[in-house]
Amino acid sequence: MTDTTMKVIDDSYLTDDDDFAGTNPDLSPIELGSLDGADDAEFDETATIKQIREEDTNQQDQTQPTQPSDSDIVSLLLKNKGIVDSTQIIFEEEDGTEVVRDFNSLTQAEQLELLESSDSDMNFGLEDKEVEAVNFLRENNVTLDELIDYHRRTAVEEFKATGEQATFEIDGYSDEELYVLDLKAKFDDFTNEELEIKLTKALESPDLFKKEVDKIRNEYKSLEEEDRKAVSAQETQAQEEAFQQITSTLNDIASKTSDMFGIDLEEQDKEDVINLIIDRDLNGVTPLVKALDDPEKLFRAAWFIAKGEEAFDILHKYYAKEIENVRKSSFQKGREDVVKGTPTVPVNRIRTTPQTRQAAPTQKITHLDDLYNIND
Repeated sequence: MTDTTMKVIDDSYLTDDDDFAGTNPDLSPIELGSLDGADDAEFDETATIKQIREEDTNQQDQTQPTQPSDSDIVSLLLKNKGIVDSTQIIFEEEDGTEVVRDFNSLTQAEQLELLESSDSDMNFGLEDKEVEAVNFLRENNVTLDELIDYHRRTAVEEFKATGEQATFEIDGYSDEELYVLDLKAKFDDFTNEELEIKLTKALESPDLFKKEVDKIRNEYKSLEEEDRKAVSAQETQAQEEAFQQITSTLNDIASKTSDMFGIDLEEQDKEDVINLIIDRDLNGVTPLVKALDDPEKLFRAAWFIAKGEEAFDILHKYYAKEIENVRKSSFQKGREDVVKGTPTVPVNRIRTTPQTRQAAPTQKITHLDDLYNIND
């Protein structure tokens, strides 16, 4: 067996008539030697071998899409769960302590459990205090803005309760007027001349007078503050009594209402309607009031109050008329069938065929025993 030889033909061997003239110089025709004693004539003289360049190889590699590995998919799933570093996963032990573990160090069952865990179980990366805040909003049915408004109003009320910058009617009186006013309250039989003498006598000792007037002023402020609290308590009590009264009235109405415009009401339906009216958030605002803040819902509610009953009445009359038309049409068709003599067969009638119909007995029955001898 002779060795295969390959000879690159020089460009000078090519003529203008050759098929290879003017072709890409990277493509060079070759001559193949005999393979295993084969004759050279069996090979095509125009056989060529393309020289593959390195840049062509790189270009082909770039066009081929790369498939993500299993590790890349796992990393993506962990990132979607908020775990950026798979080597620093925080686990909580049964005693409440936290430990850091590598995802690759977990057992296959633990890895699968982590990947299949719900995102809500991980609290979306929230701290305990943040979770408590979200739960507080949900339990009290308030938004963050409403909670901020509540704390703002509470802070203002507490600030007013401290007495700072609080205004009292008694502050509108001067020390001399307050002193005389107090004397008139304690000694209603004093004349104006006597009151003026007492005031002149007191002013002879300015320091003592100041101490006495300050004490009187503080006493009147305390009385005025107690009066304000009493009025506020009465207003709150009146509001609560009115709220309880409307709640009781709504419950009575709900118990007596079995349907609305022909639609049966379940107990849950009644409860949902009442809660919409009476449930209050931290600011004392009900869901109904919140809903009516939306102009679109306000318009719908107003439309229902103004036109709802009329609209339902029209619908009921329309459907009642359609049902009556169907009934009349069915009755008329049945009547026409009777007039035309159209045979009708009861649905529940069993018709026997001639093959299955039994002939009536021809034997004359004269005694009870004959009934037993019919088939004999």
